[in-house]
Amino acid sequence: MQHSNSSHRRQRDPSMKPTLSTDFDIAGLERFLVTAFDYGSRHSSVVSAAQREARDLSRRLREYGARHCADELLQLADLLSELVNTRQLSPLVVFQVHYFTGQIYQTHFNYDAAIQSYLRAAWIGAAAQDIIPRVLFALTLHRLSICYGETGSYKKAATLLARVLDLYRNCQVKEKSEVYVQARRLGREYASLCKASDESFSSFGASFKSLLPMIDEGAEDEDAPCKP
Repeated sequence: MQHSNSSHRRQRDPSMKPTLSTDFDIAGLERFLVTAFDYGSRHSSVVSAAQREARDLSRRLREYGARHCADELLQLADLLSELVNTRQLSPLVVFQVHYFTGQIYQTHFNYDAAIQSYLRAAWIGAAAQDIIPRVLFALTLHRLSICYGETGSYKKAATLLARVLDLYRNCQVKEKSEVYVQARRLGREYASLCKASDESFSSFGASFKSLLPMIDEGAEDEDAPCKP
C-alpha cells in the first residue's frame, strides 16, 4: 500500500514533467521548490527561503533574462546545496536539486561546477531508474554533454549525445523536437571537433568512465516502455 501511495504522488507531482528544452527551466525550478517539500521539511527555513527566492527570481528572469540575474541565481544555488543536507530527502528530490543547481551554474558559465552537479544527478538517475523519469535523465545527460563541449571535452560530449539520442528515441521524443534536433546537431559538431583535436578516449576522467556502463545498463531493453 505504501508503494502505491508513493507511485500516486510521483504521478501527480508537476515537477516530474520536465520541459523538453535545454534552456534554463525557471518554471520547472519554481514548481520543484513549491511541490517537492509538501511533507516533512516544508516548514524548514531553508526551504521557505528557497521558495521565496524562486518566486521572486522567476518574475525577474521573465522580465530581465538570466544574464541580468546572475547573483540571485548563485544565491539560489547555495540554498539548493543546503537542501541536500536536509534529512530524509528522497532520491528524486536530491536528483532534482543537483539537476537545477547544474542549470544555475551553467547559466553563469561556470561549466566545471555545472558538470559536477550534472554528474551527481546522473549517478542518481542511473542508479534509481524506477524513480527518475528516463526523459529527465536524458535531459540531464544532454545538459552535461553541452557543458563538456563548452570546456573542450568533445569526445565526452559526442559519446554522451549518442546515448542521449538513444534515450530520446526510447522515450518517444519526436525527431523534429528541439532537444532531439539539437542533440543530433551537436553530436555531429563535437565528433568533428574531436577528430580535429585528436582527442582520445583515454583522456576521460575516472568518474565519467565509471558512469558510462551505468548509463548503458538502462539501454538493455530498448523496447521497454519509457517512464513519463
